[in-house]
Amino acid sequence: MNLTLLVLIICIIAHFLRNWLRILGLFFGGGTTVVVAKRLGKKFMGFEIESKFVNLSDQHLLSTIN
Repeated sequence: MNLTLLVLIICIIAHFLRNWLRILGLFFGGGTTVVVAKRLGKKFMGFEIESKFVNLSDQHLLSTIN
């Protein structure tokens, strides 16, 4: 994951979205947003129609859990 992007998403979620109950990722992509949401203890859900990105985001989420 790109460190700059990761830090930016952490700042956005931690500061601007702190009162939100759930983070929504309309374009799941590589899963960076939901990985950050999980690390910050936020509930999340996302959507992705490209199977290659679904697999990539699954790998990122599994590496966060383990």
